[in-house]
Amino acid sequence: MYPLHAGQDRSPVLDIFVSYAHATDEPPFGLETGWVTTLVEELRKILRIKLGGSGAEIWKDHRLAANQDVTAELLDKLRNCRILVLVMSPGYLESEWCQRELANFLLSAQARRSRQNVFVLETEPSDRSRWPRALQD
Repeated sequence: MYPLHAGQDRSPVLDIFVSYAHATDEPPFGLETGWVTTLVEELRKILRIKLGGSGAEIWKDHRLAANQDVTAELLDKLRNCRILVLVMSPGYLESEWCQRELANFLLSAQARRSRQNVFVLETEPSDRSRWPRALQD
């Protein structure tokens, strides 16, 4: 996961994109940050230790409110990332926007002829037959 140089067309510019339902990141009572935000910050620390330098570039959309339209910026970042970390939750399964993020990542990986690097983190055990078809295998 090394920084990419300008001018590299159609190459990933992000190392990791974190896809999650916003409800999953709501801070518990008495805390300032939610579970997904904490996960991302800890992952950044670990990758800085393992990779050196600034580690890996990780992006999660902390600016969009729940149910807000997926922006061109978000889709561009999603299409240009190496790895999708998907936080599987009941909210994720119900979210049309989360499904769109996954579909765009898979299509972009296929177009680049790169591996579809999707890592699923379950917040709680779920019925895998309800997961998007692409993740069931």
